[in-house]
Amino acid sequence: MLLSVIIPTFKRRETLSICLKHLAPEIQNLSSDLFEVIVTDDALDNDPRDSLSRDYPWVLHNRGPQKGPASNRNSGAKSARGEWLIFLDDDCLPEPSFLSAYIEAIHKNPDYFVFEGSTLVARPRIRLDEEAPINDQGGYLWSCNFLIKRNLFFELGGFCELYPYPCMEDVDFREQLKKRDVKFLFVPKASVIHPWRSFAPDNKYLKMRLISHAIFFDRYPLLRPSFSKTCRTILRGWVLGLLREAPRLKFRGFWRYFARLSTVTQCQFSHWSGFSRKQPRH
Repeated sequence: MLLSVIIPTFKRRETLSICLKHLAPEIQNLSSDLFEVIVTDDALDNDPRDSLSRDYPWVLHNRGPQKGPASNRNSGAKSARGEWLIFLDDDCLPEPSFLSAYIEAIHKNPDYFVFEGSTLVARPRIRLDEEAPINDQGGYLWSCNFLIKRNLFFELGGFCELYPYPCMEDVDFREQLKKRDVKFLFVPKASVIHPWRSFAPDNKYLKMRLISHAIFFDRYPLLRPSFSKTCRTILRGWVLGLLREAPRLKFRGFWRYFARLSTVTQCQFSHWSGFSRKQPRH
């Protein structure tokens, strides 16, 4: 077995089902002998023997440990049989060239053990309160789409399970690679489509961000930017963003857009703490 695609999920049955349809062997134009798909499910009310297993018999559906997405990914990796692990989010739609592009990158670049795919959107942004993790240049290694050699993943200890929420655990993993001077290669053709989602700031979202970043900077105190640098970067980013995007966007969600100021500081840290976005391309 060459590839193991690991998809952590939690109460997202509809989006997960669409994701799996895009991973079917006939859609990926790849023999099922070359890859496996592992869904690791953190929802207590989902039986692994339910309709998901009946509709997608080629998918291994495991119950997750209910300790957050980092732990859930690690759990899926432990049951994987592939030499290489692909981490994919349950709301991402892999393109038909997704798996074959990664396989080609593996064969053409034997000195690399980590590869990063692209995350794109299907249409331009039309609302101020829409967001999506767009990665068309590389350098982020977000957990929604990357490939790593199985042995290296376990040598690094997997994702840090101190993070209880889907925030900063992949940035932490990227820092572990950086400590070991492990470079990763950007593979644009290994692409997934991520849907736009409406940003609805609330106390739960803010708490999730604050706790995740507190954990991260407790582990990496030297990466904490100064307060003045934080303020300058945020102000510049939001002013330029409004000047660039507002004229062509619908103003629905205008106040939600500004409500993000309460959490954007946390989002900015993940970019400052990582590698340069200028990564080698396959």
